[in-house]
Amino acid sequence: MSNFTKYDQEMLEIIRDPVKWAEHHLGEKPRWYQEQILRHPHHRKVLRCGRRIGKCIEEDQRIMNPETGEYAPVKELFQRQRDGGATPLLTLNEEYKLEKSEAFYIEDNGVKETFAVVTKHGARVVLTGNHPVLTVDGWKEVDALRIGESIATPKMLPVYGQKQVDKHKLRILAYMLAAGRFNKDSISFQARYEGVRETMLESCESLGIKTYRDRHKKATIYLINFASFDFYQEVRQRKIPSFVYELDREHLAFFIGSLYSAGGWFFAGRICEIGYATKNRQFALDLKHILLRFGIQANLLQKEMNDSIYYHLMVYHRSSILLFLEHLATPERDYEEIKGRAMEMASSEPTLPKEVWKYIEEERREKGLKKADVVGKGNRRYRVEKGISLSNARIYAENLQSAMLYDYIHADVLWEEVVEIVPLGKRQTYDVFVPETHNLVVEDIMVHNTWTMCAHMLWVAFTCNGGTKLTKGAACVVATPYDNQARLIFDQLKTFIDNNPVLQESVKSITKNPYVIEFKNKSIIRLFTAGTRSGSEGGSLRGQRADWLYMDKRIIDSLSPMLATA
Repeated sequence: MSNFTKYDQEMLEIIRDPVKWAEHHLGEKPRWYQEQILRHPHHRKVLRCGRRIGKCIEEDQRIMNPETGEYAPVKELFQRQRDGGATPLLTLNEEYKLEKSEAFYIEDNGVKETFAVVTKHGARVVLTGNHPVLTVDGWKEVDALRIGESIATPKMLPVYGQKQVDKHKLRILAYMLAAGRFNKDSISFQARYEGVRETMLESCESLGIKTYRDRHKKATIYLINFASFDFYQEVRQRKIPSFVYELDREHLAFFIGSLYSAGGWFFAGRICEIGYATKNRQFALDLKHILLRFGIQANLLQKEMNDSIYYHLMVYHRSSILLFLEHLATPERDYEEIKGRAMEMASSEPTLPKEVWKYIEEERREKGLKKADVVGKGNRRYRVEKGISLSNARIYAENLQSAMLYDYIHADVLWEEVVEIVPLGKRQTYDVFVPETHNLVVEDIMVHNTWTMCAHMLWVAFTCNGGTKLTKGAACVVATPYDNQARLIFDQLKTFIDNNPVLQESVKSITKNPYVIEFKNKSIIRLFTAGTRSGSEGGSLRGQRADWLYMDKRIIDSLSPMLATA
């Protein structure tokens, strides 16, 4: 040992310690719980790792409670956790369906560099650069995300609370948020429609808010003692109060309907539209989120008028317009014209992004089919440069007998194109640890992590640690229930390798069908699927040499009855 330099000793420590190895080669210091997993001393164990560990988000990003409707920032949930409280959240399962998760833990992650990921239709979330979002190609870190790629956002969020608030208060809150005016000497409301004017006066009278009108300004209602209104501060700040997200379905619909009655517009031209304009981007994002609770898809557009920036929240699709008219329309406005025109409109449907074509092409070749066999009869064409309508995708899935395409079609997600990735500098962030679920919905975007499992696998393969026959390298076997989990882990492994020249040099070959990574030191990583929907057989795991076995939670769950009787 006397001939060892200090550098040699440091390198030896790094090789022996998976935590130091991961920090050195992968460029990220593991969290406390990841250190516990990576440093577990036993060499004969099944490593049951969550692919769902370590989600780092900016402190003001909000998580929705699927039981109460509450929409709270992660920093508030962190403080509540310290006080002994807990909050469920929404996750996405293997079939791309939203479900509730009860178990998660939040940890202070300190001040980190953050980035805003913005989609074409206006969804926006702020994450650290190493935080994955869901793309068609699997979960991809923000640092590796490209403009033009499509990421997953919820198709709808059918969540309502149980709170009820006096409808007169809700109406005045909505009306004043939409068309209230705060001048130096007066507070007023601009009532452009007779029905809105009448109901405003009715609600003010009910709550004891005194009003008067100038005969020269018939559309203006002046409010004398409005400063005593319960939600005066929120109106002044043009902010939707937090309690609104916890309203029951009836009262939430009444609030949004009143907001649009006073400040929205309805156009029944060749293409129908329902619109709302505001100078406050956050207000527009909040409104977009609430519409999503009714299944209404809205596009957020930025406009410039008279040297001012406005945000237009637009509802275009026939199905969303009809949902709005069915659930949110109020008697104060006349909706008959737009309703009649919307009924005449051709139905539009979401599309799957063009990136799906490469997976269709892989399956087509594997099954020996011609392109004409995939698209079937009719005028459909095999056009890989364009997105795929859901109606066409259903035909392709049937012709291909594709479980992957079936999941995409019936998913609870829409794929939105990334248009901006904006550096925001260093901000306070938090880890959201979700051990028993797949991911979480933050600011209406899916986020996820596979860090720990992949870091451990690469350390084992690179250093041959844990192998019983080191002359043959270390063998890592991964068992997942579905192909999309295997692809997720494989993609994360490949990302780590592609981003590190030392790891690149250590790899002999990488194949995707089957999922195998071979190293020059004779180590190997193999990934298997045991689910019937993937088309793979669980029996393919039999007889495999494995120094380390990595198993998805659902594989563990399926084995539990057998283990209990063994």
